[in-house]
Amino acid sequence: VRLDISLFLLAAFYIVDGLRDGGAQGALDSATFSVLLFFCIYLHEMGHAFGGWLFNIKTLDVTLTFFGGYARLLGSPRTPFQQVVVSFAGPAVNLLIGVALFWYAANVEGANCIVTNLAYANVFLGLFNLLPGYPLDGGHITAALLSNFMPTNRARLITAYIGVAIGFLLVALG
Repeated sequence: VRLDISLFLLAAFYIVDGLRDGGAQGALDSATFSVLLFFCIYLHEMGHAFGGWLFNIKTLDVTLTFFGGYARLLGSPRTPFQQVVVSFAGPAVNLLIGVALFWYAANVEGANCIVTNLAYANVFLGLFNLLPGYPLDGGHITAALLSNFMPTNRARLITAYIGVAIGFLLVALG
C-alpha cells in the first residue's frame, strides 16, 4: 500500500474544516472520519484486487491519493466479462459498506453521526464511480460492454469523451 502525499493534504483540509466548525472535538471527529474514509477507499481498491484475483490477475500494489486510489494489476482482464467484474468489484465494496453502516446506524443505539456520514460517503463513492466515463470504474464497465458491439479502441474513445463531459459537468456544477 502506498500513500501519496496529497492524501495527507486532504486529511488536513478535513481536520481544519472540523476545527473551524466544532473546535477540538470537530477536528477529532474529522480526523476519525478521514482515516475511516481512506480505509474504505483502500477496501474499494482491494475489491478490484479481489475481482482480478478471481481471474488469476495479481495485484502489484494499491496507491491512495487525493483523488481516490488505484490498484495496479499485473495484467489486464482478458474478456469484457472479466473487465466488468474487476471494475464493478470496487464500487460494490463501497455500496456494501454503505448499506452495512446504514443498518448499523439504524439498529445500534448510540451510533454517532460519523457512522451515518461514512455510510453516505460510501454510497456516494460507489454510485459516483459507476458513472459511465473514464477514468471512473463505470467507464471501464461501459467500454467493456460497448466492446461487444464495436472495436475496443472505439469503445474506449467513446467512454473517454463521456468522461470529459462528466468532468465539464462537475466543474459547471461546482
